Amino acid sequence: MQFDPTDEQRAIQDTFHRFAATEVRPRARELDEGRAFPRELFRKAGELGLFAMRYPEPEGRGADVVSYVLALEELAWGSLSLAAACTMQSLMGTWFLHRFAAPAERERLLLPALRGDKVGAICMTEPDAGSDLGAIATRAVDKGGRWLLTGAKTWVTSAPVADFFTVFARSGEERKLTIFLVERSFAGLTIGRPIEKMGMWALPTSELSFNDCFVPDSHRLSKVEGDGESHLRKTLAEIRIITGAMALGVSRADTCQHSTPSRTVCSRPVTCTLGAVYLILLYWTVPVCQLAATSAASASRAGRS
Repeated sequence: MQFDPTDEQRAIQDTFHRFAATEVRPRARELDEGRAFPRELFRKAGELGLFAMRYPEPEGRGADVVSYVLALEELAWGSLSLAAACTMQSLMGTWFLHRFAAPAERERLLLPALRGDKVGAICMTEPDAGSDLGAIATRAVDKGGRWLLTGAKTWVTSAPVADFFTVFARSGEERKLTIFLVERSFAGLTIGRPIEKMGMWALPTSELSFNDCFVPDSHRLSKVEGDGESHLRKTLAEIRIITGAMALGVSRADTCQHSTPSRTVCSRPVTCTLGAVYLILLYWTVPVCQLAATSAASASRAGRS
């Protein structure tokens, strides 16, 4: 069994492979060692249509999830930092704006973000709440025409460079999750300390806090107060597929091959042992992973889990 992309899917994959090969991969080490957000390449990904790919026309390109997976795999082959930044922008940073934002915010924030001119981030994880959505403690209190947000978030991808944030907070007597749009300029929003990671150094990540942060009612993205959890779970299911695609792209980067040729063990080149095993595993596992990622994307498009 093998994956046979359509002509359109192959064209998208080829486009992002050329971009990664000519502009991203040659600078991958430089990007991470510089520890600076790759804004130029980020904008170029937007120009190529990546951020608008998942959304229907006229704002988006109307491409399927498989095409999106193939594009991100190629970007991850070039630079995982850039691929992760682009994923957060198109998967979570703009998704809720596209679904629920008012026309004014769509025009002012969403459209520039789809071009790569603005950066969006999502605030879900907290110091005591990760995958357990029930542990989210950030509160939103209705103050009549505006909402008062208090709480702290952590592991906020792109926070140091983000222009706006999609925030999940508990509201109402039942304290269910509600979605809010918070702009960087809002008083009471504080970008906290950067978080040091083992890799992806060109993708800034930090803590974030809300201290008496007032948000206008027009920026409550939830159409029904407390509907945030159901929308968030759907997005989290899709990000598992995207994470697999990026892992696949990294596996194709052949990092091991570049580090082993000059090493010897017991007077024998490492490439005769470790390198050979690595190449054998790569030969068999990459096609299997490609099939798994594209099959999961196809199932997601069809509405299957």
